[in-house]
Amino acid sequence: PGIELDWPRAAEWTATVLQRIFSTPPEARALWNINLPHHEPGVAPMPPVVDCIPCPKPLPIHYTLKDGAYHYEGRRYHQRACDPGTDVAACFGGAIAVSRLEAFPH
Repeated sequence: PGIELDWPRAAEWTATVLQRIFSTPPEARALWNINLPHHEPGVAPMPPVVDCIPCPKPLPIHYTLKDGAYHYEGRRYHQRACDPGTDVAACFGGAIAVSRLEAFPH
């Protein structure tokens, strides 16, 4: 909250992570979720990349009704549960979180 987004740096980090993911043969029925931490803008070393599980707890989503329509209020991400070993914990801890998702249940 309140930190300017550094999109060029985010793109660079994402490209590096994608190169790592694509360097191995793809797994059937897999999707990848990549979460980048929100650091201050500017030149900084790339944070560690952590393989982890996705957090099973829902994102605290809040909508407000205004002028007959619902509007998403996305400013509550920092209130999300932070279970150890999950993507949320890794990302909140300053790392890049990579988690494998099942595209279709078995």
